[in-house]
Amino acid sequence: MCKELQLHAVEVELDACVVSDLMNQYGDSNAVNSPLVADCRLLIAQMPQMKVNHCYREANRCADGLARLGTKHHDDILYYNSPPPSILNVFLSDLYGHEAVRLCPATDVSVSPF
Repeated sequence: MCKELQLHAVEVELDACVVSDLMNQYGDSNAVNSPLVADCRLLIAQMPQMKVNHCYREANRCADGLARLGTKHHDDILYYNSPPPSILNVFLSDLYGHEAVRLCPATDVSVSPF
């Protein structure tokens, strides 16, 4: 899609740290995913300016919502000119920089009285 739209500078944010590291060539892929990783790296190399970053899932809520929406469609690729109604609120929150709370599991840490 980036090539079709003739974009020259693209930043991709992934909420999968391992995949982000693989795309940035920080790690070796195993035999199972090696062809897929090689194809992705080839596509990245064709872009004049391409940056792949890791972000927390909460920062990737639009992509998460689009992925959920995509599981309900049987088309190969869908293009949207504006955000679908099901993710409009999330999109607007991201647009205006509203933060999402990240819940972390409780830890068993003792607090020292000193």
